[in-house]
Amino acid sequence: MVAVTSSSIIRRTALVVLLGGLLAGCSAASAPPAGTFGNVMGKVKFKGQPVKEGQVVFQDAAGSPPATAFVGHDGMYVMTGPGGGLKPGTYAVTVTPLPAPAGKPPADPADIPKKYRDKATSGLTYELKEGASTYDIELTP
Repeated sequence: MVAVTSSSIIRRTALVVLLGGLLAGCSAASAPPAGTFGNVMGKVKFKGQPVKEGQVVFQDAAGSPPATAFVGHDGMYVMTGPGGGLKPGTYAVTVTPLPAPAGKPPADPADIPKKYRDKATSGLTYELKEGASTYDIELTP
């Protein structure tokens, strides 16, 4: 018999959402024009160890809706943005815990220091170029 926990449900739901978004982004109708968008992937670490779960959020200076990527158990994230890519430019970056399930208190993981959860205090920025790029994030206490 397999035990189902709320964290396994959250992970499965996040995986379904992520895979659905990736599949939707693969259709020719929604693919961005070549060379006008950028994608970024990387690894999030705290004290040299992968952050086990969370979100990486990119917010541009224009105030467009933020782009969010889930952090996997290996610390990896893939940011493709709406429609398959993000516009090149400068982004404020935050790393946040996963949202709490309805009726549950929010998580406060020790491997995501509070300063990285707000763009005003994270100190993280990324200059996104056209095409694919890598941005590894090392969180410090």
